[in-house]
Amino acid sequence: MTLDDLESALDRIACEALERNLTFEVDLGSPPLAEDDPLLVQFTIGDVQRAGLLWHIDGRTFAAVDPTVPPAAGDLQCVRFDGPWSYEPCASRLSPATMRQAVISYHLTDRRPEGLLWTELEAD
Repeated sequence: MTLDDLESALDRIACEALERNLTFEVDLGSPPLAEDDPLLVQFTIGDVQRAGLLWHIDGRTFAAVDPTVPPAAGDLQCVRFDGPWSYEPCASRLSPATMRQAVISYHLTDRRPEGLLWTELEAD
């Protein structure tokens, strides 16, 4: 996938979310090739105020955190492949623009985006 393809996909998903008044959870997956490669990267798109970005590796899940974005009062409701889901306030502490830049950074570098804090979430 090229950078243009990714940006176009992000734009299409954002437009669909806006038209439907929904927030979607999107999965990015590829076979891990190196020890520190994630098994899965998930992010939310559609909410105009906040977004979540999760990094799954070795049975652990980390949420990206922008310390300038305070936790919201409630969960971020979204729709994913198997139905409704929610992100706890501690897992949705990014602006939509920061989330988008982090996803693009991951695509370009194959590394966890820098410049964000990462907090481990408790297992489901």
